[in-house]
Amino acid sequence: MTQPHDQLIHALGRRARAAASELAHSTVGQRNAGLQAAAGLIREREGELLAANQADLSAAEARGLSTAMIDRLRLDPGRLDAMADGLEAMPSWPTRWSVSWPTGPAPMACASSASRFRSG
Repeated sequence: MTQPHDQLIHALGRRARAAASELAHSTVGQRNAGLQAAAGLIREREGELLAANQADLSAAEARGLSTAMIDRLRLDPGRLDAMADGLEAMPSWPTRWSVSWPTGPAPMACASSASRFRSG
C-alpha cells in the first residue's frame, strides 16, 4: 500500500532527524566506517543502482522532463565510481564543518557559527 506523499515526506523527515542525532553522537571511527561501507555498497550494488536509475530515467522522460534535467539524473559506472571514490576520500580530509544558524527573535540576523571536528 502506497502512502500519500505528505505522509511519506514526514516519515522520511523523522528518519532523517533520528539519523542526524545518531551521527552527531557517533565517533570519528564510526563515521569513517560508515563512509567506507557506503562506498562499498555503491560498488557492490552497481547493477541494481543502474537498473533503478534506468527506471527513473524512463519515468522522467515519460513526464516530459528536459534533456538537461534527465542528464543530471543519469547515472553510469563512471559517476558511481566517482561517488564511491569521494566517500572513500572523506576520512582523509583534515576537518569537516558543521554550521548552525541563529534561531532567536531576529531570524534574519547575519550571524552564524561554525565548529570544526576532526575526521580522523
